[in-house]
Amino acid sequence: MSVNLAKEASNPRIREANLLKWSSDRTTVAAICTVVALLLGPLAAPSLAQEDSPAQAASDTDDDQVPEAAPSASADAQPDPPVNAHWISHQPPPVARPEDFDPNEQWNAFDFKHSSLVISAGLLLDRAHWLSQNDASQEQPGVGDITDYDGGTIRALRFGLNGDIKFRRPWHYSIWFATNAFDQDFDPDDVDNISFFDYRLDIPIGQHTTLSLGKQKEPISLPRLMTLTWNPIQERTSAENALLPSRNIGIALSGTGLDQRMSWATGVFNNWIDSGESFSDNANQAVGRATWLPMVSPDESNLFHLGLGLRYDNAKQGLRYAAVPEVRDAPFLVDTGQFDADSAFLVNLEASWRRKALWILGELSRNEVDAPLLGNPTFSGYHLLGSWAVTGEMRPYNRRSGVFGALPVAQDIHHGGFGAVELALRWSVIDLTDAAIDGGEMQIAKLAVTWWLSTRFNVSMNYQSIWNEVGGSTGRANGIVGRLMIFTP
Repeated sequence: MSVNLAKEASNPRIREANLLKWSSDRTTVAAICTVVALLLGPLAAPSLAQEDSPAQAASDTDDDQVPEAAPSASADAQPDPPVNAHWISHQPPPVARPEDFDPNEQWNAFDFKHSSLVISAGLLLDRAHWLSQNDASQEQPGVGDITDYDGGTIRALRFGLNGDIKFRRPWHYSIWFATNAFDQDFDPDDVDNISFFDYRLDIPIGQHTTLSLGKQKEPISLPRLMTLTWNPIQERTSAENALLPSRNIGIALSGTGLDQRMSWATGVFNNWIDSGESFSDNANQAVGRATWLPMVSPDESNLFHLGLGLRYDNAKQGLRYAAVPEVRDAPFLVDTGQFDADSAFLVNLEASWRRKALWILGELSRNEVDAPLLGNPTFSGYHLLGSWAVTGEMRPYNRRSGVFGALPVAQDIHHGGFGAVELALRWSVIDLTDAAIDGGEMQIAKLAVTWWLSTRFNVSMNYQSIWNEVGGSTGRANGIVGRLMIFTP
């Protein structure tokens, strides 16, 4: 069954298994504190290799291996010329890995004769509190009292193996797994199992092309391709979660052109391994994306990005589009339900401008479904995002993949600094009502503040106001979510 869902269906028993209430389990709290202490300990080198743009000079690898704060992390500093990074595919790894694998420099990096290995981990802890909800929202199908979802939860607990196979031109591998009890980027049937949500091999072909094999992100949508931990807002938009799958199994080609002012990626996918059904019985998808920099300053402190993505789904197993209100643990507020269709074709448009510490992003998705018996419905969504690094850091841009990276930290707490502070505002809209399908409409306004104490440790707070309409009923709700995020290099 082909389902693009933001999370598992709301089920009290599953939800009870998925949530770990911080106040009810002292053993869990102690274990979490131990993990925090290990990740923040002096042995954990806090370096990350993120981008191959001129802002690579501000990379965390350099920042955290010298006692002085790296001046090029500031938006006003002059960056160095571009350098090569180990990230060569159309997507970053789930958690950024070091640029070099010298075990003398990285406690979790190992260099062997024919290969290298980096062991990584990420932990996200959320605490949600719903401030208000009107009666119309509570009475909508499948919603109920949203304050039942108040409390703490482990949003993600992930582990990964990354490294190189040392051919003349190294191949790069990435294997990531998580416990189903905590993670929402797949649809587990058993909450106690371990799931592999990313296993990918990147093979360089020629000078500017890479072949990626395995379970990976489809090459479409700038914020979808960005690692979740890099985004200035805690969760992706409802349109991204409903209309675009998190990961898929397939083959992708990616590369650059026009003197690295353009990036491109295309792939074919079929989720037969995870679905448990045969390849021929599973739906097929064809996806492509191209980006262009029509304007970029010599030092790349000012650039404008455009992107176009296309996605075709033969809908062999039917379709369903649904989304929660951009919070890890919440009911579906928009949902088409399962329906039969002949195919679906999605167009995704991107536009982004970054000038030093200021970053503005807009994205529009339009999904046309070929389902004559239902009137050929069209579903759509868009969002507008603005973020500002109060402390002056500038997000790097990766020309290889056409995405922005994590916010660098000019002066982190490891070197006596305060860290970096980022403010963000986002307006998102999704419309799943058209023709014979009434899946609902939803608008969400979000205000976020994130404090990066170092490049691998931050705390954030998101406030959101929600409007959604289903069957002529208009629901309203407001809530806040606090997050603690820690990850290794």
